[in-house]
Amino acid sequence: MGFLMPVLLLLIFGYAISLDVNDIATIVLDLDRSSLSRELVTDLTASGYFKVVRHAEHHREIGDALDAGAARVALTIPPVSPGTSTRGGRPHSR
Repeated sequence: MGFLMPVLLLLIFGYAISLDVNDIATIVLDLDRSSLSRELVTDLTASGYFKVVRHAEHHREIGDALDAGAARVALTIPPVSPGTSTRGGRPHSR
């Protein structure tokens, strides 16, 4: 009995508990508004991990959505300068 109970619990909870994260409510502020930024948002949504629930127009909308619980994650895509190359460069993080 002392050996059977842990094995039984391992089998039950091993299949019942999932730590996978899916469909995280996401708000997007796309300041670049380019085809590349739209493709990024589409790819994130297609991954199954993120679900875009709103597209923001201003930064304050992000805070409001997060505070209200309408979104759990915010993605801000900064504008890209016209002379900036998008090929072969390293992405900048903040």
